Amino acid sequence: MSESLPIWNTIEQLLRAPNRDDLVEIRALTRQAIAANRRDDDIGCGDELYALCFLLYLVGDPEDVALVYEAKYLNMDTGSMIDAHLLTMRRDRATMFAALASLPPGVQRPHLESDLVDAFDRPIFDDSAAFERGLRQYFNV
Repeated sequence: MSESLPIWNTIEQLLRAPNRDDLVEIRALTRQAIAANRRDDDIGCGDELYALCFLLYLVGDPEDVALVYEAKYLNMDTGSMIDAHLLTMRRDRATMFAALASLPPGVQRPHLESDLVDAFDRPIFDDSAAFERGLRQYFNV
């Protein structure tokens, strides 16, 4: 792990007790991980960035979908590892499409809307609870 990446111990603590009160820190750590990934393509996805996207999914605002989307499309590894279901942000379709409509024009990404439609229309998990259990098991929290 590169020294410029967020510290795993901090991320693991956040994962063990996800809390909206930590949202500013989670966003900052996510931006830091994205920037590190841009500087060093050898990072791939990395568990740090994956976990931070999961935290945004768990406690973030619907508008945080733009940050998850940015992380997902950094490179081929992030695109494969960061599941499109995270784009649903534990919200319903109407809430998420309202959030997309409220994003500043420069924030929206070319395929965000279609990726969100796919996440709602073609889920790869039986339900969100199964998805969350799977990620908690992956991160051992």
